[in-house]
Amino acid sequence: MRIAQIVYKVDHLTQAVKAAEKKGYMVEYGQKKNPYNAFIYFPEGPYIELMENTGVPNFIKFFMKVFRQRRLANRFEIWDREREGPLGIGIEVEREKIDLIGEFLKEKKINSFKIPIRRVDVNRKSNVCYSLFPENTRMPFYVTKYFNEKSREHYIHENGATMVAKVRIVLEEAEYKIVSELFTRFDLWNDLGGELQCGERGFELELKGKKHDRI
Repeated sequence: MRIAQIVYKVDHLTQAVKAAEKKGYMVEYGQKKNPYNAFIYFPEGPYIELMENTGVPNFIKFFMKVFRQRRLANRFEIWDREREGPLGIGIEVEREKIDLIGEFLKEKKINSFKIPIRRVDVNRKSNVCYSLFPENTRMPFYVTKYFNEKSREHYIHENGATMVAKVRIVLEEAEYKIVSELFTRFDLWNDLGGELQCGERGFELELKGKKHDRI
């Protein structure tokens, strides 16, 4: 499945985690101390990230602006300020496609940022992948597989949900046209694990083993 990550913005992480647990989901905080996100993993398929903020400290964003990375800092700030609701979809691609997608977006006059992502989980295990984030935050972002994919067999949810079987992604017209062309050029429609539609921005999940959850 090409869709690898589903990001949902929350106003209060602790409250969102408690609400998800009450619905029968097993939720894992991104880190033990001062967490800014949490994850709902499934034995297979995409995972859901509940994100209160990007986790980038203000002083880091300040220095990014000083050292000519203002646009990247602004992108972090846009996600930090977003209201609660659907935020982003991560599409898994091969590493060699990351630069090519960046070039395609440049042709469309859209800046993008190639960023290595390093995550340390609650068990202090570190993992790394590569990513490409368009400056336009309304578009999907692109990620490679993590170098050391974690085993997910033990993520069993009390509500019976076993995986995100399908994602319906809705983009506004301008973004829809560009993303559709990008998917076609880089052969991302195959095994996408979802639908791409034009309309009011948002997404909807269909969960296997449980009635539909609308997000």
